Amino acid sequence: MVEWAKKFMELVYLGEFDEVKASSEQPDKEGVYLCFDQLTWYKLGQSITNPHGNKGYLSKLGIELEGLV
Repeated sequence: MVEWAKKFMELVYLGEFDEVKASSEQPDKEGVYLCFDQLTWYKLGQSITNPHGNKGYLSKLGIELEGLV
């Protein structure tokens, strides 16, 4: 379990996070969001984007997140 968690967190933090496009309010629209501090909400594909040269990142992260729910 520890190894899976480490790989998962490495995957999460590969993304490009744009704080300008993030929201300070809890989302009320459908989507996949990450919130690390209960203050800033990042939406996949909007405020979290593919890291340079990794076009499959968002798909892979989305699949991993769906597995948690």
